[in-house]
Amino acid sequence: MSQSLTTAPRVGATRPPDVRDLALGGAVEPCHLPRTLRWRQERGGRMLRFDLAWPERMNEEGHPLVVVTDANAMFATLVETTRLQCVRPDPPDVREPVVLGIGHDTDALFDPAARAIDYASPGVALVLDVLAELMAALAARLPLSPTRRTLIGHSLGGLFTLTTLFERPELFARYVAASPSLWWAPAAVEIGAAGLPARLGPLPSRHLLLAAGGLERGWPRPEDAARLTPERRAILAERQVVEAAQTLAERLAAENPDHLSVHFHLFEGEGHASMVPRALSRAVPFALAEAPV
Repeated sequence: MSQSLTTAPRVGATRPPDVRDLALGGAVEPCHLPRTLRWRQERGGRMLRFDLAWPERMNEEGHPLVVVTDANAMFATLVETTRLQCVRPDPPDVREPVVLGIGHDTDALFDPAARAIDYASPGVALVLDVLAELMAALAARLPLSPTRRTLIGHSLGGLFTLTTLFERPELFARYVAASPSLWWAPAAVEIGAAGLPARLGPLPSRHLLLAAGGLERGWPRPEDAARLTPERRAILAERQVVEAAQTLAERLAAENPDHLSVHFHLFEGEGHASMVPRALSRAVPFALAEAPV
């Protein structure tokens, strides 16, 4: 017997509601984003899932390419954010991008075990090899701007973004690391930051946007402390997400003044997860404008 809409689905119910009932008798079909596709690719024993979105009208002068990690959680949000911000673009040089999402083969928002392998060493090298090949293939088939390639990542994806900047800075011109998990691999971050000036030397200027939520401070403001459980405050005191990101931003700016422009943005009132939509909205003009803003 189908579940009636007069009673809301129970939290934790083992049987989902009947979709025909939910549709009030209307014809049922899956919903999806227009102009998107998905495929899976296995490499080195790892299974990655990719999502791709493209503009309605392609311009032969070239479109930006925006790549986002954790596509299970962020691809759809990013695609709709870019499309909305390109309806009446301001600044006027903004052109709708091609969006590529890197994710994992699950219906969940995140696959913690897979992320720990693919977004941190040594798995980063394999993913970057696949990504480099894929971007080259896309560039051969779509009009893409070589100077407007952006990588966006959050949390472990943010660490992946910074690792890409440190080890393969030629792959992207712009990098967005939101609440990067610097605490996950501090030694690797130190080595990567120290070696970055030499890697950036022969390249055109790169651009980095680091961001974090105000509720991720290691030592929260008094007005924020009441919103955090004791357990969460202990974790934040250990990880110091905001403080570590700010310190890294200042260091990279000071050590690479002629080769890397660094922006830091703090989203007050937002936590580790809730800051993601705001960070993506802020990342879009950074990624799409002729000059990062």
